[in-house]
Amino acid sequence: MGEYTVEIVSKAEREFLKLPVRVRASLAKKMLSLEDNPRPLGAKKLKETDYYRIRVGDFRVIYSHLGNRTGFPIGPQDIPSLQTALLL
Repeated sequence: MGEYTVEIVSKAEREFLKLPVRVRASLAKKMLSLEDNPRPLGAKKLKETDYYRIRVGDFRVIYSHLGNRTGFPIGPQDIPSLQTALLL
């Protein structure tokens, strides 16, 4: 386990569990890798927010990094000025 903690909010977890098993496995692997490095190569900071984006195949994982915690929001309503984003 890394020096950071990865947390997923319950709404995001419910949406995550609706995905096919293969997709969940690849997303989970990438999300858990954030415990070691919350800003991996290819991570993009989203403009005018405190959120970052990483790509996993055709999916984009949106997350915040606060201190030693990394969290995953559920949808555009949870991130100001990201009304068109596809979030998990």
